[in-house]
Amino acid sequence: MPHVIRVEKNHLGNDYIATDPHGSSELLEQMLAKLQPHDRLFLCGDLIDRGTNSLGVINAIQAFQKDHPNRLYFIRGNHEDMALEAIKAIEIKNALNKDLDPKQPAPSNEKSFFSLLSSPIPPLAFAKHKVAETISWSDQSYWSSLSVEKKNCTLEKFNQLDMLLEQKRKCSYKEIARRFDEILAKASQPEYALLHAYYDSMINGGEWLLARNDTQLSEVTAFIAPAPYCLLIESSSASEPAAILFHADQPCPTERLIDLAQSDKDLTPDEIMYITWARAEHSKSIITYDSKRTATSPIAFCGHSPHDAIKVRTDTNTVNLDIDSANTDRALLVNFTLGKVEIAEKPNLLTPQNYLKLEDCQYDQRNHYRAITDHYKIASDANAIALAIHHNKRPEEIVEFNNKSEAIKTEYKEN
Repeated sequence: MPHVIRVEKNHLGNDYIATDPHGSSELLEQMLAKLQPHDRLFLCGDLIDRGTNSLGVINAIQAFQKDHPNRLYFIRGNHEDMALEAIKAIEIKNALNKDLDPKQPAPSNEKSFFSLLSSPIPPLAFAKHKVAETISWSDQSYWSSLSVEKKNCTLEKFNQLDMLLEQKRKCSYKEIARRFDEILAKASQPEYALLHAYYDSMINGGEWLLARNDTQLSEVTAFIAPAPYCLLIESSSASEPAAILFHADQPCPTERLIDLAQSDKDLTPDEIMYITWARAEHSKSIITYDSKRTATSPIAFCGHSPHDAIKVRTDTNTVNLDIDSANTDRALLVNFTLGKVEIAEKPNLLTPQNYLKLEDCQYDQRNHYRAITDHYKIASDANAIALAIHHNKRPEEIVEFNNKSEAIKTEYKEN
């Protein structure tokens, strides 16, 4: 699947945009329930991890796409790429176990050890951790040349990581990172990249993958791998899109994205790294690109950075929709067509008003204050984003859509 895809303009319904549901199938279901016939939903990545039901999110998306083709689109975020790498690491871990213990049952999908190693993996483990890209951690010759003693050593490091990850809620992130460095102090480069991919996913909410069998892991890979990194929603103008969707930040000029979409060419590994991981506070660890975005560029929507104080980056006309849905149990749902912003919420969510109705034994002042803060912060973000969208839309476009929408509704009722 191409890394950048153009999506035709929606002439019949509304286009909704959201981001980072992070394993909350209930939140996703609330978004889908708002869609009317001909409406479309676009998700800007990070569908999985951290929440309680990542597999439920995947199943809900697949079911909706099957019943309603071309009405739900999603792009890959850093958590999707981390999951692909972690799945490869888990499969190799299981294969090493099987290789060293013939008594273990064969994987349910009958994959051989070397077929696992020969299948492609994302290059992000190398780009992110400065490991030479020329060394593949799935290189058959490397793993086949390992003695039983060295394979046992790799498995021992996996076991040490599992024990370390069990402590992640009891220790600081800094302490976990220090112990991780100790475990991998003498690791070879392929071993380091393999174990780092595993660690990255598990420390960031990917533990749900460990409960999946081989068939389910293959299905998760098949779901994520074809997804693009960027979507261009077409406008009435043939020269530039109405909106650009990516997960973290735009890695290159818009002209290059349009060219990639037309030619089916791929982003470079460094551009993939940037489009999925870029944050202002992490700029030193990632190659910085000049996207040449300005205040007059086509509006762009992203997620990835829930703690950004400013959701609308006016200097680059970029809107960050991430409001930490994994913790707030809410998501911003942008009606891009009409320039409105709604707030999707989990069912039975305790709002500031609901807290006042609780019995004394259930009331928690700290949580009440947090609910108030979340409520007004999210409402403020929604208002700022709605203003940003209206700034980009010409009034005649909205009038034109409203007229078409009313005509379609009338025809629908008559039939």
